[in-house]
Amino acid sequence: MLKIYEDYDRCERVYFGAEEAPENRAAKEKRTYQLSQVSQVPSSPPTQIGFRHLCNLVCVYEGDPERVLGALALTTSAEDLAKVRARAVCAWNWVQKYAPESFRFRLRDPGSPPPAFPEAERQALRLLAAEVGEKLAGHDEKSLAEAIYRIAGEAGLESKEFFKVVYRALIQKDQGPRLAGFLLVLGRERVLQLLGSF
Repeated sequence: MLKIYEDYDRCERVYFGAEEAPENRAAKEKRTYQLSQVSQVPSSPPTQIGFRHLCNLVCVYEGDPERVLGALALTTSAEDLAKVRARAVCAWNWVQKYAPESFRFRLRDPGSPPPAFPEAERQALRLLAAEVGEKLAGHDEKSLAEAIYRIAGEAGLESKEFFKVVYRALIQKDQGPRLAGFLLVLGRERVLQLLGSF
């Protein structure tokens, strides 16, 4: 499913000139895009939100497409918003009915007792909370990922183990979406709510 959406999005970008492709492939992808339209080809490039990203967002916002749209804060046409809303509904349907277990998660209730961790792991979570609290707005996914690895090292943890600890603290599972991007999606307040109890 993810590949189908990714392929469609790539064809759309090639059609509108937002992505380069070799000439022979570009012609095929443009024609594929034209034939895949239910009604008519849009006159301008629609807003693209990757399906994988939407799967994470619908889990964070428990399938509510309006909250997903609010989190995305899109400034686009009503027609574009309707398309993103429809894609969010499809993402939630896929996650609920067909996605592998690794795609399904629910945020830990901030009011619930936090998981028990040894002090080194709790210290690493506090360092991560401080990083998010002070600097999240200044991070992109790459710089936040680097900070996460740095924090693991400072706390004396293997990065793989630290990732597990963070996922357990956030979603009570050993793995989840790409961590840096996930923290950015959650935002400062939500991450601090979940990590503040450590």
